[in-house]
Amino acid sequence: GRLAMSYYENFYVSGGYEQEEVKERKVDYIPTDRVTIVPNAKTYQPNDLCELLILAPFSPANGLLILDCNGQVSQPIHFQIESEKDSTTLAFKISKDWVPNFTVYAELTGSTPRETEVSDSLHRPAIATGSTSLEVSKDIYKLNV
Repeated sequence: GRLAMSYYENFYVSGGYEQEEVKERKVDYIPTDRVTIVPNAKTYQPNDLCELLILAPFSPANGLLILDCNGQVSQPIHFQIESEKDSTTLAFKISKDWVPNFTVYAELTGSTPRETEVSDSLHRPAIATGSTSLEVSKDIYKLNV
């Protein structure tokens, strides 16, 4: 066979940044915080009242609770967390359509103090998300023999 040889004299690497550019990028995005969702039970029966404690990393905040069962989303629940409080409780009925489980998603928007040396700077936007999966008993589908 024939031998082939190739070469390239110039080699370029992209993606290098100067120190100042990296510092600017740290301020350009909004960090996402974590919402903690604490249910009042591990397993529910259809028509039970589910109470969720929503623990927020900042306040005040506007929130949205989304209930998802196998890709079918129920009516979202809007809520607010007041100033000087870090939690709220939400309650809703468990549907028999959510057997065997469903996922609860919570999203919060608000503002929080900036982490800078300047003490009188404006608050920055804040976002927080969280989710948990809850079980619904299948006992309503058992046959009595």
